[in-house]
Amino acid sequence: MSRIDDTIELIGKLVLRTVVSIYHAVEVCIHGRNPVHESMTWSLYDKSGYSTSRDSFHELDVGGGESSFVAHQVRRTVGFQQTYKIAIHWVNGVWRAPYVLHELFDAPPPPWLYIGYGEDTDHLIDCTEELNCLVVYDNHVTNEVLHSIVPASDGLMWYYINPKTFETLEFPANGIVIDDPPSSDDQPEPESATKDD
Repeated sequence: MSRIDDTIELIGKLVLRTVVSIYHAVEVCIHGRNPVHESMTWSLYDKSGYSTSRDSFHELDVGGGESSFVAHQVRRTVGFQQTYKIAIHWVNGVWRAPYVLHELFDAPPPPWLYIGYGEDTDHLIDCTEELNCLVVYDNHVTNEVLHSIVPASDGLMWYYINPKTFETLEFPANGIVIDDPPSSDDQPEPESATKDD
């Protein structure tokens, strides 16, 4: 009788594995072609780094005197995979252009190969993966944004590796606008062309 029980258990396991595999294949086929984009939160950060989060932008009190920037977190779900992006809106600066949620995921290459914080360049804590969500066209990323997103970095310097020069540099005081045209310092010196006649 134990042989019959073993056979029934084996058949049950095979049926269960087959059902789970079919469910997974259907889930990937259905959702793999149709990514879902949804607005998660709107967070208002003040100058001290404190944030207030709401489901809708209209629920935030943006008019407060200490307001600094608004971070709009958006999630994209493709099958079982979820990725997040954050659009930065400066309260007292130039407001970013309107966008559709899926446009936030059409990101340029990051303006850094590595980004982290620490007391010096030899002792940095890597935040490259964590800050990948900020790599969105038209985002103006500053030290204030970095300290607010990663509160543990408060009081420490931010550094990044420039992808063009491979130098470890202090994060610029005026910040980085994602997809800025390269500055003249980043351009190679033009070679003088001569023509042999």
